[in-house]
Amino acid sequence: MERFKTIFWDFDGVWSKDVFYKSFMTIHPHIWDFIQTKVWGPEGEGRVEKWMRGDLTMDDINRHISAGTGMDFDVLTQTFLEDVARMQIETRHIPIIRNLKKRGIKVGMITNNMDVFNTITLPKLKLDELFNGVFNSFTYKKLKAEGLFDIAMQSLGNIDYNLALLIDDSPRARVAFELKGGHTYAYSTFEDFQIWADKYLFGSDPVK
Repeated sequence: MERFKTIFWDFDGVWSKDVFYKSFMTIHPHIWDFIQTKVWGPEGEGRVEKWMRGDLTMDDINRHISAGTGMDFDVLTQTFLEDVARMQIETRHIPIIRNLKKRGIKVGMITNNMDVFNTITLPKLKLDELFNGVFNSFTYKKLKAEGLFDIAMQSLGNIDYNLALLIDDSPRARVAFELKGGHTYAYSTFEDFQIWADKYLFGSDPVK
């Protein structure tokens, strides 16, 4: 337990494995296909990264989808926002985080994410109350490997990466954190993480 002074959680793939524009998979499959190809996919022209860096907004993305599919912009945006608000969340992380805070560990969330994370997800889940700091790439205009890790570490008062742990499903993010001297946990399922946390974060005192 003395090993880590600071522990960070990723959001996408850890707190939630849900996806944006989920409703369109069933109600408008052709729009879903356009999004997978022209936004997230190989023909996205870097829109996702620009969105996460704050160079584009939700409105910019939805105008692009509307223009390419003929979907009404306002209806598209409303459906998107409703989907974000309904994203499935893994709330079993909460008692672990609270327990770590009680033990004097600084906890944070670092996410390569978008504007709607700030406007919908963060306040809905009260993440700013749970964590000592929440660091979204959209806010800081930097992805994790582009300086967001350093901003988060400094904000939480830890400049020694050897005393920091990142819980993340992304190999790219984990490698970037490890290159700075940090430790990482390759997240797959909560059940596996719970077992690992009970053993390596709490020893013989598992989280209840």
